Amino acid sequence: LELTAEKQLEVSEADAWTLLDEHSLPLPEGLRDAGSLEDGDSLQRSFIPIINKAFQQKTPNLIHEELNKMLDGKSTRLTKVQKEFVKACLEKMEQISPLAASATLELIRSARGKIEDEVRQRRSMDPKIRRSLPPYGDHGEHGILTDVLRSELFAMQKLLSSKDALLGLHARCTGQDPPSGKWSQRGLMDVTPQEVEEVVVPSAHLKEPLFSVAPRSEMPLSSHPRLRRYHPDYDPATGLDHDPAWMAQEVQRWS
Repeated sequence: LELTAEKQLEVSEADAWTLLDEHSLPLPEGLRDAGSLEDGDSLQRSFIPIINKAFQQKTPNLIHEELNKMLDGKSTRLTKVQKEFVKACLEKMEQISPLAASATLELIRSARGKIEDEVRQRRSMDPKIRRSLPPYGDHGEHGILTDVLRSELFAMQKLLSSKDALLGLHARCTGQDPPSGKWSQRGLMDVTPQEVEEVVVPSAHLKEPLFSVAPRSEMPLSSHPRLRRYHPDYDPATGLDHDPAWMAQEVQRWS
């Protein structure tokens, strides 16, 4: 984790944990139903059937259509709090960039498909070989997680260089509402599969991967003075494997 934090992400270990916490949604403490969105938990039990039915669709546009059908009562009869939840979902979808929403959903579906493919491959293996393999996705620098992170980083770079990123960041920094109707695609139905593929699939002409994981050492190289000299940032003149000024700032920041 030390080498990954310092060399791959160029952040401290504490920053790495913060990034992981922000990247992963926390599990809800309970599934208590209530009379309104404000009174219940972040995920109420009555929302689960709605989520399963609507968000299994292949594109955000189909999800939007399914939520509208629910709200109109054409496909599912909803309680008051369920209607509030569906309305909140639709309002959020009206505010987001159509291209970013489509790319995000495609990244999720792609990652899920890779895991399912690995599960099928393992089931077809000899049981003795299967038992000797590491857990699903746990393959170090050559596993599914690396492939998923590489695709995600590529998509982030593509989206950040688009018009939508400027509009969204400007709205967030100025405290304004997202610019609905001013995105590069006016609506979810305007996004084409080709546009999504250009965002989420790295180009074949790239000479090296955008994201890679260096083989990790079995123990931190800074744990002992004699091992420190093998650290990639070791400076023989100072005998340190880090910038002392930067480290002092990090100590002050996280103390």
